[in-house]
Amino acid sequence: MKRLLCAFFIVPVIVISDGRALAQDKPRLPGDLNQNSSVAEILTWLDQTTFRNARVILKDSWDDSTYRPPWDDSEPAKNTFIFTQGFRITNIDGCNLMLRNDDVRLVTKSKVDDSTHRLVADIWVQLNRMSPNKGKRTHRYTTDREKVSLLGAWRTEFKYKGWSSKTIVGLTLSSAESKEPQRWEGMNLAFTFDTEQTSRNFDSAFRQAIRLCRSR
Repeated sequence: MKRLLCAFFIVPVIVISDGRALAQDKPRLPGDLNQNSSVAEILTWLDQTTFRNARVILKDSWDDSTYRPPWDDSEPAKNTFIFTQGFRITNIDGCNLMLRNDDVRLVTKSKVDDSTHRLVADIWVQLNRMSPNKGKRTHRYTTDREKVSLLGAWRTEFKYKGWSSKTIVGLTLSSAESKEPQRWEGMNLAFTFDTEQTSRNFDSAFRQAIRLCRSR
Protein backbone atom coordinates (compact mmCIF):
# COMPACT_ATOMS: atom_id res chain seq x y z
CA MET A 1 0.00 0.00 0.00
CA LYS A 2 2.83 2.39 0.89
CA ARG A 3 4.50 1.68 -2.46
CA LEU A 4 1.24 2.34 -4.26
CA LEU A 5 0.75 5.65 -2.45
CA CYS A 6 4.31 6.65 -3.29
CA ALA A 7 3.70 5.87 -6.96
CA PHE A 8 0.57 8.01 -7.00
CA PHE A 9 2.54 10.83 -5.39
CA ILE A 10 5.60 10.58 -7.64
CA VAL A 11 3.71 10.59 -10.97
CA PRO A 12 2.06 14.00 -10.45
CA VAL A 13 5.40 15.45 -9.32
CA ILE A 14 7.06 14.20 -12.54
CA VAL A 15 4.25 15.64 -14.66
CA ILE A 16 4.51 19.01 -12.92
CA SER A 17 8.29 19.03 -13.28
CA ASP A 18 8.07 18.19 -16.98
CA GLY A 19 5.52 20.94 -17.46
CA ARG A 20 7.80 23.45 -15.79
CA ALA A 21 10.72 22.29 -17.92
CA LEU A 22 8.68 22.72 -21.10
CA ALA A 23 7.59 26.15 -19.99
CA GLN A 24 11.19 27.12 -19.36
CA ASP A 25 12.19 25.88 -22.84
CA LYS A 26 9.86 28.42 -24.46
CA PRO A 27 11.82 31.57 -25.22
CA ARG A 28 10.90 34.87 -23.66
CA LEU A 29 9.85 37.21 -26.42
CA PRO A 30 10.49 40.96 -26.31
CA GLY A 31 8.00 43.80 -26.39
CA ASP A 32 4.34 42.88 -26.83
CA LEU A 33 5.18 39.59 -28.54
CA ASN A 34 4.14 36.26 -27.00
CA GLN A 35 3.89 32.58 -27.91
CA ASN A 36 0.64 33.25 -29.79
CA SER A 37 2.17 35.92 -32.03
CA SER A 38 2.12 35.03 -35.73
CA VAL A 39 5.09 35.15 -38.08
CA ALA A 40 3.75 38.33 -39.66
CA GLU A 41 3.29 39.98 -36.25
CA ILE A 42 6.84 39.08 -35.21
CA LEU A 43 8.36 40.35 -38.46
CA THR A 44 6.33 43.55 -38.28
CA TRP A 45 7.59 44.14 -34.73
CA LEU A 46 11.17 43.54 -35.87
CA ASP A 47 10.70 45.97 -38.75
CA GLN A 48 9.46 48.66 -36.38
CA THR A 49 12.16 48.16 -33.76
CA THR A 50 15.38 46.45 -34.82
CA PHE A 51 15.89 45.71 -38.53
CA ARG A 52 16.71 49.36 -39.25
CA ASN A 53 19.48 49.27 -36.62
CA ALA A 54 21.17 46.14 -37.93
CA ARG A 55 24.24 45.75 -40.06
CA VAL A 56 23.45 42.82 -42.34
CA ILE A 57 26.16 40.28 -43.17
CA LEU A 58 25.94 37.68 -45.94
CA LYS A 59 28.70 35.09 -45.77
CA ASP A 60 29.76 32.56 -48.42
CA SER A 61 27.70 34.17 -51.18
CA TRP A 62 28.19 33.40 -54.86
CA ASP A 63 27.30 35.26 -58.03
CA ASP A 64 23.99 33.85 -59.26
CA SER A 65 24.05 35.71 -62.58
CA THR A 66 27.23 34.08 -63.92
CA TYR A 67 26.50 31.20 -66.25
CA ARG A 68 28.06 27.88 -65.31
CA PRO A 69 27.71 24.94 -67.72
CA PRO A 70 26.12 21.72 -66.37
CA TRP A 71 29.43 19.84 -66.46
CA ASP A 72 31.17 22.44 -64.29
CA ASP A 73 31.22 20.86 -60.83
CA SER A 74 33.75 23.29 -59.37
CA GLU A 75 32.71 25.28 -56.32
CA PRO A 76 31.66 28.84 -57.21
CA ALA A 77 33.73 31.75 -55.95
CA LYS A 78 32.37 33.04 -52.64
CA ASN A 79 32.14 36.52 -51.26
CA THR A 80 31.14 38.13 -47.98
CA PHE A 81 28.99 41.27 -47.88
CA ILE A 82 28.75 43.60 -44.91
CA PHE A 83 26.03 46.23 -45.31
CA THR A 84 25.49 49.42 -43.35
CA GLN A 85 22.31 50.12 -41.38
CA GLY A 86 18.96 51.19 -42.77
CA PHE A 87 17.16 48.02 -43.91
CA ARG A 88 13.37 47.80 -43.76
CA ILE A 89 10.92 45.05 -44.67
CA THR A 90 9.19 45.76 -47.98
CA ASN A 91 7.29 42.49 -48.32
CA ILE A 92 6.18 39.56 -46.14
CA ASP A 93 4.97 36.49 -48.03
CA GLY A 94 4.32 33.72 -45.52
CA CYS A 95 7.78 32.63 -44.40
CA ASN A 96 9.59 34.72 -46.99
CA LEU A 97 10.52 38.34 -46.40
CA MET A 98 12.19 41.03 -48.44
CA LEU A 99 14.52 43.56 -46.87
CA ARG A 100 15.53 46.74 -48.69
CA ASN A 101 18.03 49.52 -48.14
CA ASP A 102 17.72 52.31 -50.73
CA ASP A 103 21.05 53.90 -49.87
CA VAL A 104 23.28 51.11 -48.63
CA ARG A 105 27.04 51.12 -48.29
CA LEU A 106 29.41 48.18 -48.33
CA VAL A 107 31.99 47.78 -45.59
CA THR A 108 35.29 46.53 -47.01
CA LYS A 109 38.67 46.32 -45.33
CA SER A 110 37.28 47.79 -42.11
CA LYS A 111 35.91 50.94 -43.72
CA VAL A 112 32.84 52.12 -45.59
CA ASP A 113 33.36 51.89 -49.33
CA ASP A 114 32.48 55.31 -50.77
CA SER A 115 34.03 54.61 -54.15
CA THR A 116 30.84 53.11 -55.60
CA HIS A 117 27.69 54.92 -56.69
CA ARG A 118 24.52 54.84 -54.64
CA LEU A 119 23.45 51.22 -54.19
CA VAL A 120 20.05 49.69 -53.56
CA ALA A 121 20.15 46.31 -51.82
CA ASP A 122 17.25 43.86 -51.78
CA ILE A 123 17.69 40.81 -49.56
CA TRP A 124 15.28 37.89 -49.77
CA VAL A 125 15.23 35.66 -46.68
CA GLN A 126 13.65 32.18 -46.55
CA LEU A 127 12.71 31.51 -42.92
CA ASN A 128 11.37 28.02 -43.61
CA ARG A 129 14.82 26.91 -44.80
CA MET A 130 16.59 28.20 -41.70
CA SER A 131 17.28 26.54 -38.35
CA PRO A 132 16.16 28.13 -35.06
CA ASN A 133 19.10 26.41 -33.32
CA LYS A 134 21.99 26.57 -35.78
CA GLY A 135 24.15 29.64 -35.95
CA LYS A 136 25.82 31.36 -33.05
CA ARG A 137 23.42 33.23 -30.79
CA THR A 138 24.06 36.73 -29.49
CA HIS A 139 27.76 37.09 -28.76
CA ARG A 140 30.33 39.82 -28.46
CA TYR A 141 31.70 40.37 -31.94
CA THR A 142 34.39 42.94 -31.15
CA THR A 143 35.56 45.30 -28.42
CA ASP A 144 37.65 47.46 -30.73
CA ARG A 145 36.13 50.95 -30.58
CA GLU A 146 36.67 51.75 -34.25
CA LYS A 147 35.19 48.44 -35.34
CA VAL A 148 32.27 48.81 -32.92
CA SER A 149 31.25 52.17 -34.44
CA LEU A 150 31.47 50.69 -37.93
CA LEU A 151 30.37 47.08 -37.50
CA GLY A 152 28.49 46.99 -34.21
CA ALA A 153 29.52 45.12 -31.07
CA TRP A 154 27.00 42.26 -30.78
CA ARG A 155 26.21 39.67 -33.44
CA THR A 156 23.73 36.83 -33.99
CA GLU A 157 24.05 34.28 -36.83
CA PHE A 158 21.70 31.98 -38.76
CA LYS A 159 22.21 28.95 -41.02
CA TYR A 160 20.43 26.34 -43.14
CA LYS A 161 18.33 23.82 -41.21
CA GLY A 162 19.83 20.63 -42.73
CA TRP A 163 23.20 18.94 -42.60
CA SER A 164 24.37 20.18 -45.97
CA SER A 165 24.78 23.82 -46.90
CA LYS A 166 22.02 25.30 -49.05
CA THR A 167 20.71 28.71 -50.02
CA ILE A 168 18.74 30.61 -47.37
CA VAL A 169 19.15 34.13 -48.69
CA GLY A 170 19.23 35.96 -52.01
CA LEU A 171 20.73 39.38 -52.74
CA THR A 172 20.17 41.88 -55.54
CA LEU A 173 22.41 44.94 -55.84
CA SER A 174 21.37 47.67 -58.25
CA SER A 175 22.24 51.27 -59.06
CA ALA A 176 21.33 53.91 -61.60
CA GLU A 177 24.72 53.49 -63.24
CA SER A 178 24.46 49.71 -63.71
CA LYS A 179 22.62 48.31 -66.70
CA GLU A 180 21.90 45.01 -65.00
CA PRO A 181 21.58 44.30 -61.25
CA GLN A 182 24.02 41.94 -59.58
CA ARG A 183 22.43 38.81 -58.13
CA TRP A 184 23.89 36.68 -55.38
CA GLU A 185 22.85 33.72 -53.25
CA GLY A 186 24.13 32.85 -49.79
CA MET A 187 24.18 30.16 -47.11
CA ASN A 188 24.83 32.19 -43.96
CA LEU A 189 23.15 35.29 -42.59
CA ALA A 190 24.13 37.46 -39.62
CA PHE A 191 23.01 40.69 -37.97
CA THR A 192 25.16 42.98 -35.84
CA PHE A 193 23.90 45.58 -33.35
CA ASP A 194 25.32 48.30 -31.13
CA THR A 195 23.88 46.95 -27.87
CA GLU A 196 23.60 43.50 -26.36
CA GLN A 197 19.93 43.93 -25.44
CA THR A 198 18.93 44.90 -28.97
CA SER A 199 20.76 41.86 -30.31
CA ARG A 200 19.13 39.53 -27.78
CA ASN A 201 15.67 40.91 -28.52
CA PHE A 202 16.21 40.41 -32.22
CA ASP A 203 17.66 36.92 -31.73
CA SER A 204 14.76 35.60 -29.64
CA ALA A 205 12.06 37.08 -31.89
CA PHE A 206 13.67 36.07 -35.21
CA ARG A 207 14.32 32.51 -34.04
CA GLN A 208 10.70 32.24 -32.89
CA ALA A 209 9.55 33.24 -36.38
CA ILE A 210 11.80 30.51 -37.79
CA ARG A 211 10.32 27.95 -35.34
CA LEU A 212 6.80 28.84 -36.45
CA CYS A 213 7.80 28.46 -40.11
CA ARG A 214 9.42 25.09 -39.41
CA SER A 215 6.24 23.80 -37.76
CA ARG A 216 4.06 24.52 -40.79
